[in-house]
Amino acid sequence: MDKVLKYLMENFPDNEPIFIKELEIESMPKTTLRVKIKELTDAGLLVRYSTGVYYLYTPNTDGVSHDISAEEIITKKYIKKNGVTTGYNSFNAFITQNREKSTFYIVSNAATCDHRVIKMDNFVIDIKKPKTVINDSNFRVLQFLDMINELKNDDIKSNSHLKNDVRAYLKNMGISPLDLRDFVKYYPDKIYKSLFELDLISFTEF
Repeated sequence: MDKVLKYLMENFPDNEPIFIKELEIESMPKTTLRVKIKELTDAGLLVRYSTGVYYLYTPNTDGVSHDISAEEIITKKYIKKNGVTTGYNSFNAFITQNREKSTFYIVSNAATCDHRVIKMDNFVIDIKKPKTVINDSNFRVLQFLDMINELKNDDIKSNSHLKNDVRAYLKNMGISPLDLRDFVKYYPDKIYKSLFELDLISFTEF
């Protein structure tokens, strides 16, 4: 069996995005690897999704291969890598009027600058750098603080349902005042004022 194909089959589940830039095969130069990838693609063993993104061809019982989605690619590249959380959907992703189906709003450790817009085929990835390194234990807190940072106090004050939704989110996600205190320091000072004024936490809790 071809060395590259054997490596891919041993390291990547069926229909999982493969990013060529991230591949490291011992004693194989990148130029040789790219040639091998093209050969496997030409032979129908690999499927090219977009530039630098491939997946193994694995037909089902009907002889049809499952096409990976943009969501799967974005999740693996920016949100969940090797089972570890490295990003999350940003606040804009949850605002219906600003959410276009072809645009993904992401905050990720993989961001190389504060804010960048990347085009991938027919999709747009609006990606931001996090305030601090994202991991499994803090991504919910950072996502919440991002939301408070973007929302205007008056908007929440004038909408009791929204205020209750924010409180319910804190409770459902198990986010405590201590969690907020640990990470609010990474955000603008207005966050402190917002949390108190919106009665989301009290001075005694903080």
